Amino acid sequence: MEVQEAVRQSIQAFGNVFPPEMQKDLRLEEVALSKDEEVWLTTVSFRNPEASDVEISAPAPNSLAAMLIGNQPQGRIYKTIRVRSVDGRLLGIGNPA
Repeated sequence: MEVQEAVRQSIQAFGNVFPPEMQKDLRLEEVALSKDEEVWLTTVSFRNPEASDVEISAPAPNSLAAMLIGNQPQGRIYKTIRVRSVDGRLLGIGNPA
């Protein structure tokens, strides 16, 4: 499976699992193929429905900016979607490592 299809399958799986209010402002953050080439790992972020507008502009949790300003509430939620590379079957959705 090519990267474009892996992203399409991942976004579709995300849409099947999460409610519409959590699909607003969905952003593709990262795509990687596992070392054994059996799993595509697609990381997406979306607006935290409980965050205020000030929190929305907060930096990504592991970014240099986040380290410099310390722990602040996050305006975005990050999820990594794992799909099997041979057929696009959803293997899991979880927090990024």
